[in-house]
Amino acid sequence: CWYASRHLAQSIVRSTCFDILCGTVIITNAILIGAETDYMAAHHRTTAFFKMITATLNIWYVNELLLRILADGASFFFGSEWRWSWLDITLVMASIADMVMDTLEVSDAATERAVSTVRLFRVIRTLRLVRVLRYVREFRKIVFSLATSVQTL
Repeated sequence: CWYASRHLAQSIVRSTCFDILCGTVIITNAILIGAETDYMAAHHRTTAFFKMITATLNIWYVNELLLRILADGASFFFGSEWRWSWLDITLVMASIADMVMDTLEVSDAATERAVSTVRLFRVIRTLRLVRVLRYVREFRKIVFSLATSVQTL
């Protein structure tokens, strides 16, 4: 049963569709962070909608992380991509901490600085897009073409 579960997790995690789905979630998250930041700048608070979306995304990221750990086992932590793995762990933990602090409505000066730092980690999550998209050959071609075009300007 364990072997079958791990094999299924590996087939999911190593599929192009999963990479595209992860990339789409990351891009969506980045757009929502921008929208939430813009809203908070104007209204000095967030909304229940943004809180719900953030919670949903956090559930996705936790499940994605657990699926990758199941698929890769110990190599998730110590394999060739260990830096990405630990970045993922750090980002997921920071997102959970942000949600907990927001839910508890903790608001002193030191905590506000910590919350700002944790929210910065949410933006850093977009770096994961580089990891996902490097496997998509067509995307690499597009990026190379754009980079070459920019050099000629």
